[in-house]
Amino acid sequence: MNLLVWREFYLYTLHGDDQLKSP
Repeated sequence: MNLLVWREFYLYTLHGDDQLKSP
């Protein structure tokens, strides 16, 4: 996997739905 993809996945795992709620 690409490091950027892992980073996005990691941040998404930490914040959860907060990333979806915030623009």
